Amino acid sequence: MSCGASGTVDVGAPLLDAATPFNVQLCGFYSRSFAYFTIKERLPIIITKIVDHLSRDRDSIANEYGEIARDDVKKAIGFLSKLKNEIQTNKRFQLLLDKDSDVNKWNDLIAEQQDPYYFTAIWLFTECYVYRRIREAFEITKSLNKFDPFRVQKDITFGQSLEAMCLVANHLSKKLEEINNIKENFIKLLRMTLWGNKCDLSLSAGEDVSQATNPMAMVDLWQDNLISDDSNSVYDALINLVQCSEGGQGVLVDIVCDNAGYELFVDLCFADFLITKKIASKIRFRVKAIPWFVSDVLVRDFIWTIDKICSTHFKREITSDFTLDSLNLNAIGVKWKQYVDEGIWSCQSDEFWTLPHEFFKMKDQDNDLYKSLGEAAIIFFKGDLNYRKLMGEMNWPPTTSFEHALRGFFPAPLVAVRTVKADLISGLPPGKMEELNEKDNQWMEKGDYGVIQYCSKKDS
Repeated sequence: MSCGASGTVDVGAPLLDAATPFNVQLCGFYSRSFAYFTIKERLPIIITKIVDHLSRDRDSIANEYGEIARDDVKKAIGFLSKLKNEIQTNKRFQLLLDKDSDVNKWNDLIAEQQDPYYFTAIWLFTECYVYRRIREAFEITKSLNKFDPFRVQKDITFGQSLEAMCLVANHLSKKLEEINNIKENFIKLLRMTLWGNKCDLSLSAGEDVSQATNPMAMVDLWQDNLISDDSNSVYDALINLVQCSEGGQGVLVDIVCDNAGYELFVDLCFADFLITKKIASKIRFRVKAIPWFVSDVLVRDFIWTIDKICSTHFKREITSDFTLDSLNLNAIGVKWKQYVDEGIWSCQSDEFWTLPHEFFKMKDQDNDLYKSLGEAAIIFFKGDLNYRKLMGEMNWPPTTSFEHALRGFFPAPLVAVRTVKADLISGLPPGKMEELNEKDNQWMEKGDYGVIQYCSKKDS
């Protein structure tokens, strides 16, 4: 579909001074939309931060990738500066010129665009295209084709969340030993993974988003901000599936990951609980194949996180009667490494996650992945980008059912676990959107509200 007139425009002046209408896909053509703000403000800032990182850390990059990397850094800076200008002046999308395996798919999709410009194409396509062009800046160099421009930010944010991780590890070690209250603990950990999704470097344009609040207290503190909650249904469905499984030893669970750092850590805690309580027998973590949306998980981030949890040691006196140390953190890290070594946990990347397709197109575009997801008893989709793809990047009327908004995407029963960071949503009760808009008309952009939504349907 077309969002608006194509062509180069002065983005200092609004394209259309309106919010996105209902039943229309999101795009930057509507100047009161978060899509417009993202393209005009957030994406250029993210690119500027990459350029600053390359300029500041050229010596350390050369130490890691060789002296040739100095010239490659200069080349990447020039490429990214040009990309930033293309966005700000709403130029036509350029074809990709690198040699990566997805280039032909991307170039075919670019050629098919009705409005192949940053502010008039569908926002999902535009934003994914920008991150793919950021990847191209390094793919075309001789030495930096494996370089992750967001790695330093992700690693720093991990370190800044260590105290919160220790608190969660202490909590988890106790809950794993309990033989009662399994449902209560399941729901609390699931909600903890939800609020972990607030830690998003893409939303903050790379600013610090480390977890500083007590995570267990946060679950209770933010309960009223959980505006659609199918947690009970998720647990009941999983237990029913376990009871029907062979020997009642647990089922295969897929977790489609979002952010590295603290969010990945709480996802791993939730996964540990599922394994320990024999709700899951195996868990597959599905991650991005290339650096994506600043903080999205790569295979490297998954492995690095577990290694750091095993090896990070500290002891800190918090109060006169409470000392925080890393003993439980290290212990669960060792256990997680064993899960990986034994194949109980696996981490795999698929190209589809970094293509600009809405998920209802997966069956046609990547039937092998669709069938693979169909092997799972249940799929957890984490985060806002996955939610946008589940919704087809469509501004549904907010009372539209979650199942209807999926538009036939039913590889297996699935759960969306998402803090709201884009102006689209489904499954709200009548009047809820209006109530939230009265409190704050930008509530959909801040990640302060969350949903846990379940669809039990599966392709027959």
